[in-house]
Amino acid sequence: MKIEINIANTSPLSKEEVVSCWHEVFHNSSAHAQTIMGTDHFSFRLAKDKSEVPNGIMDNDPLSYRASIDGSSWSESMISMLVKPTTVNLVYSSVKLRKKTVKNVDHQKLVARFREVRKFVMDNAHNLKNPLFDISNK
Repeated sequence: MKIEINIANTSPLSKEEVVSCWHEVFHNSSAHAQTIMGTDHFSFRLAKDKSEVPNGIMDNDPLSYRASIDGSSWSESMISMLVKPTTVNLVYSSVKLRKKTVKNVDHQKLVARFREVRKFVMDNAHNLKNPLFDISNK
């Protein structure tokens, strides 16, 4: 008896298409994609490269957004922004956007979701932890 396991990605959107959708909404930012066990995983940042973040550390980017696409379902695992601390004994605080799962994801639905993320970013821009980080051209 021969058993075959197919872990090929069956997503209707390729990694390149997802990154393209991101750049439609966030023109000067970065996106990283990788496939693990047949599932495409994505990490999105506001910074275009390491030169835009303090000490060249991408984790210093104010936006942390991770998601994956498996089959035709878009699933978000984290969306948060670093903002000014709410008390003096904290280095920073964070605000979070509610995670969503988008069924039967396509180009239009993904761009619409990224526009919601952009609104979240712009709504919290005045309260960024690093006031020198310019999001006006993102």
